[in-house]
Amino acid sequence: MRMTTLKVKLVLEAVICDHCDTYFGVPLWLSGHPFHCPLGHRNEGREFETEPDTPNVAPPEGIWEVLTGAAAEELELGGDAGSVVACIREMLAEEGHVVVQVPRVAHKGPRDTDASMYAAAAGRLERGYGIGGSNLTRAVATLLSSVAEAAAR
Repeated sequence: MRMTTLKVKLVLEAVICDHCDTYFGVPLWLSGHPFHCPLGHRNEGREFETEPDTPNVAPPEGIWEVLTGAAAEELELGGDAGSVVACIREMLAEEGHVVVQVPRVAHKGPRDTDASMYAAAAGRLERGYGIGGSNLTRAVATLLSSVAEAAAR
């Protein structure tokens, strides 16, 4: 079986901790959400002003019109929601894109979200540490397995 090479870019906003003046990177998807510095200080959410210039961060130009048209056409032909999703996934696959479900992390803390848990795991991995607890490790493993399976199609 031939495995496809995936290129993943993690776009970060450079921030300074409100408590200890540590300079570090925070993933853009955490804009507006609380986050922790590498020393563990909780920082209140702030809106990031950085506009990512990475071409794969934003959807391809015109994609929404194409997908809306495909969905409308499928529904006109008598398709249901499942066939619309299958049609859209097929169109994206033809362009080299895949869609995978991001698994929920079990047993989060009261202030944690799936996004904050994945961001924390990414931060720990970037610093050379393990992913985290068993629930987060299981969710990351499931996500990566889904990506690998989708890329192999």
